[in-house]
Amino acid sequence: MCKLLKVSRSGYYKYINQTPSKRSVENEALKEYITDIHNQFKMCYGYRRVKIELDVRGIIVNHKRVYRIMRECGLSGKHPRKKHDSYKKIQQDLIKNNILMQNFSADMRNKTWVGDITYIPTKEGFLYLMAYMDVYTRKIVGWSMDKNMRE
Repeated sequence: MCKLLKVSRSGYYKYINQTPSKRSVENEALKEYITDIHNQFKMCYGYRRVKIELDVRGIIVNHKRVYRIMRECGLSGKHPRKKHDSYKKIQQDLIKNNILMQNFSADMRNKTWVGDITYIPTKEGFLYLMAYMDVYTRKIVGWSMDKNMRE
C-alpha cells in the first residue's frame, strides 16, 4: 500500500504511531470547557464573555485562541435583534387628515394657515426653513430656520 501511495514505510508508521501534541490535548480540553460554558449560559455568550468566564474558573487563555476554538466548533453568541416598526405603521403615523381638501381659499384673516418646509444649501451644510402663510392675506405669519428638522 505504501508503494501505491508513494510513501515510505517508516514515514507511514511514524504517522500512525504519533502521539498527540501537548497543544492539541490542551485544545481538546478547552473545547470541552468552552462548549460547557456556551451551553450553560444558553448559547448567549460570545468569545469575549467565554474568555472572561474561563478566567473566573482559573483557566488563563488568549481571547484569539478562544475565538478560533469557538469558530472551529461552530459556536457563536446570540446577537440582540433591533426591533423595527414596520414601514407602513410609520407612514400611517405621519399622515395627517386633509382638512382643507385642496381648497386654498378663505373668507377672513387668520382662519386658514398653510406651512411648508424647504432647505437652503450653504457652504457649511443645509439650512431648513419652515414658513407659515395666511391663505387670505397671502402674507408670511411666522417662520423658523435651523440646521436640522428635529424641532
